[in-house]
Amino acid sequence: MREAHMTLPKKSSKKAPTKKPALAQKKSASNRLGKDAPFPVFAHDGRFPKAALRKGLYPEYLVITTLYQGAKGPTAQASEVARSVEEVAKLLVGTDIPAERFQSIDFKEFDVIVVGLGEKSSGEYVVNIDSVILLTDTGAREAITEVHYRSFRRSAASDVVTFPSHWVRVPKLPSESTIQFNAN
Repeated sequence: MREAHMTLPKKSSKKAPTKKPALAQKKSASNRLGKDAPFPVFAHDGRFPKAALRKGLYPEYLVITTLYQGAKGPTAQASEVARSVEEVAKLLVGTDIPAERFQSIDFKEFDVIVVGLGEKSSGEYVVNIDSVILLTDTGAREAITEVHYRSFRRSAASDVVTFPSHWVRVPKLPSESTIQFNAN
């Protein structure tokens, strides 16, 4: 009798293309709008906050425009949102930042977000606002604004005292929005 030999197909060295996670819909507990409405759920990509995924919030990455980034910021640590010329003027006290940079801002359409590290004994520290995310839903909850920033040292230490800060302009935030500053 002849033996039948069966050959298995060779494994391909090519990997199957992986799909990026698509927008999924969370099932609604009822047909009502608001708290338990069907919210979009996004896959966690390392930047989007996991807590927002559980809360069912809509993320909107806001366009940020740098107004100033350098070593002449506020002498004390600052993480604030300025909604008027007067609030910006208070933050500029004691800095060498020219106020003219902020004169042309229309505060009816824009806000200014400031992150300052305070006094650093090394001249090589930098702070950078990476993203500003507005989280909203269709219910009665207030909006949450998350400001993601990072600070780092560019090179070896020097003997210069600096006050690193980053000032950005963003579209007007909801007045009832809770602001959260997150250092990455």
